[in-house]
Amino acid sequence: MNATRIKELMKEKGLTQKALGELVGVSHVMIGYILSGLKIPSLSTLIAIANALECTVDEIVVRG
Repeated sequence: MNATRIKELMKEKGLTQKALGELVGVSHVMIGYILSGLKIPSLSTLIAIANALECTVDEIVVRG
């Protein structure tokens, strides 16, 4: 996971962890765990995050 890129995209879109969680259908706590590397999202959650951030899955998974 590229948490830094997810955070950048969240900032660009003005999304909080709570707002992203609502769009994705998970709790803001789960978003926090994903961003801190404590949890790995399921494929369906990963796709939902990418859709909410209007990017590709590759863009939020590949580091660099």
